[in-house]
Amino acid sequence: MSKPYLKLELGRYHNLVFGRVIEQEGIARGNFRFTHKSFNIISLTQAELSPHTLYVHGQAVGHNGQAFSAQLDSPGGAHDLIDRIKSAVHALNTQGEAVVTSATVTVEVVE
Repeated sequence: MSKPYLKLELGRYHNLVFGRVIEQEGIARGNFRFTHKSFNIISLTQAELSPHTLYVHGQAVGHNGQAFSAQLDSPGGAHDLIDRIKSAVHALNTQGEAVVTSATVTVEVVE
């Protein structure tokens, strides 16, 4: 398996956070989990977003490229969710070797 690589496109409109997975390689579909400060990045079925979890591409290959979204209680909550996603992605990028695999992990977030 190649080195894990994840590239996201993220956006916010008032209290809505939305995005999609641009690229995903080296992440075992349906068998990947990374947690950072109570925020999870998981591959299960398809891309989805909740206040504490970003589900990336999973076993439902037909759903690749599908947008994900989550509506929060306030614009501040949406801003906080984007910050938590960025923090988890950065942690995966810089600390993921010990948690996910022995390979170097590269993750980018594009806004």
